Amino acid sequence: MIRVSLDVANRMTDPRSSAPANGSGVDRPALAPDASTPPGVLEIAGDVPPTGAQRTRVGFLSRHSVMIGALLVLASGIGIRVALAIRANLGHLPDTDFFVGWTRSMFAHGLGGFYEATAFCDYPPLAMLTIWAVGQLAALVGPLPASDHLLQALLKAPACLADLVIAITLLVEGRRLVGGKRAVAASALYFLNPVVIYNSAYWGQVDAVHTSLVLLSVVFVGRGKWGFAGGLIALALLQKFQSIAFLPLVIFQAYHYRRWRGVMMTLVGATFAAAWVLLPFALTGTMGDVLSRAYVTVVGQYSDLSPSAYNVWYLLGTPELPDTVVPRVVAAAAALGGETVDASGSPLLWLTWRHISLACYSLAVAVVLSILSRRPGGTSRMALAAMLGLAFFLFPTEMHERYAHPAIALLALWAVTSPWRERAFCLLSVLLLLNLTSILPAGDVAPYIAGSIIAVFVFVLGWTMIAKQTADADPAETHAAPVPLEQPPPPSRLITAFRRCTYAAVLAAIVGACAIGYAAAETEEKLRASPDVHLGDLRPITARQAWGELRINRNVVGGAIALGDTFYLRGLGTHARSMIEFDIPEGSETFESVVGIDRSAKGKGTAIAIVELDGERVFVSPMMTGADSAVPVSVPLGGARRIRLRADQATGGTTCDHVSWALARFTRQADPDEP
Repeated sequence: MIRVSLDVANRMTDPRSSAPANGSGVDRPALAPDASTPPGVLEIAGDVPPTGAQRTRVGFLSRHSVMIGALLVLASGIGIRVALAIRANLGHLPDTDFFVGWTRSMFAHGLGGFYEATAFCDYPPLAMLTIWAVGQLAALVGPLPASDHLLQALLKAPACLADLVIAITLLVEGRRLVGGKRAVAASALYFLNPVVIYNSAYWGQVDAVHTSLVLLSVVFVGRGKWGFAGGLIALALLQKFQSIAFLPLVIFQAYHYRRWRGVMMTLVGATFAAAWVLLPFALTGTMGDVLSRAYVTVVGQYSDLSPSAYNVWYLLGTPELPDTVVPRVVAAAAALGGETVDASGSPLLWLTWRHISLACYSLAVAVVLSILSRRPGGTSRMALAAMLGLAFFLFPTEMHERYAHPAIALLALWAVTSPWRERAFCLLSVLLLLNLTSILPAGDVAPYIAGSIIAVFVFVLGWTMIAKQTADADPAETHAAPVPLEQPPPPSRLITAFRRCTYAAVLAAIVGACAIGYAAAETEEKLRASPDVHLGDLRPITARQAWGELRINRNVVGGAIALGDTFYLRGLGTHARSMIEFDIPEGSETFESVVGIDRSAKGKGTAIAIVELDGERVFVSPMMTGADSAVPVSVPLGGARRIRLRADQATGGTTCDHVSWALARFTRQADPDEP
């Protein structure tokens, strides 16, 4: 029995070569058997050529296991995608219908007339050129209008081809960074990943296209090709706005390794690539339209904290909250113990959820780049690039469920270097898949899921059979000479200052958050000492409204109550039509409040406020609009037992009829015995 070391296994394809396999220039001597070596087993190391018996033992399949494994991964992934893409009416129809409509419109009107004829289109220029190319390809099959089925299949092709590009890139770059076997594993982790297949071949989205460009850009960063890296990241940004998450890494690495010369080379490459993409739009006079729709008006298009991404904003329990409102905790800290605070009375009231999210995201980016400056390795760079993509998914507002897609491709090579990393990767994949299935259920592709599971089962068995004769790959195994870029120069003063500023910013953010929390807690403590009975502290008998739900001490969308230029820390947030009924506590003398259309309506909305005591109407406000001042309410209770607060429609519509009863409370005569 002969045990062949990794060096021998790697050289079996050329046993006559005398060059050392380890690339060090020094041959390793053969190792003599020691006490741990079983009888009859000879340990062979270094560059000792295998004998004929050994070459027979390690057969064709074992010697070519990496190539065969790669072919199996690519063939399986391509087969699954083709089967899904050609099936009619399979996908997220709201998205695919948009793509089909844009394809027809662009073919009919060309770039010059497309934006004039199409009311809604928020995709960047390279994405639109891709759709134009699909229309031209469909016209070769038959005159447009072609069938929706054909167009849907063709529109899925760019993303599926991009998946293939990513898989091949992981094979090539993985062979250099982690060795052939692990490169195959990384390619399989991406190309056969349910999240990836779900996104491209089933859903019909194009996230894989900009992901492939981002991955290639990071690869060229690792090879010191700054012009190519800049050009590819520019193409990614012209394909999908979310690619901006990776631009800081490219610029930062260019400066770190080549200082300002590297930055200039990156910018030149980006400018050159962008010029070619934008040229058709410039010639047709539509460049202003495409840039405005893709990069300007898209901001704030989905103003919720999280339209559909399961990220940090789901921890708040109100992902549908608009990101333009001021958090109540911020208003409480700004009030400094009072019940109200003027909108211009504190700079803290500038902090909307959107501003807070951008601050959190900026800190996350700075932390990732600071770590990157200390961890220059290839797999570390890939992992930290993935963290930039994941941070973009987790912290900013208005994120969608698909925006973490680049992290899957960028993490694959990092994942295969350790069993625990691979488990973390698989857990992330499962969580992202659950996010996708919450929008597009998987019932229509159940047969393909079953087939994929069987394919994975067969692949694992086949791979084990093929590779069982060879040793496990060395984590340090590479198939290329060391790249000089992997040894960065000492950090410049700017990089060192950046690190220190990052640490200081993180510390300042923590201190600032604690200070705001402490000030808000102090304000809440003072508010609880009030002798009045606030309606927010009581349980309503009835609470019905046309939209949303009754909010206590917040407006109906969940932010701080704001009427006109004043924020209020106590009150009820509702929406017309609504009816809220309470029992009146004993000893109460007057009901007081300030009512109006909340600022969360953004100047829109109309309503009429009504107060009833024991079924009798005692107060009716004039018609309130979002532009009007708040209406004060003071109603003597006169021994009434029940109060009803109503907000009725003032016009035919109910859009933005956000009514807030600020400082709604029952006043009572103070007890002379109380201090």
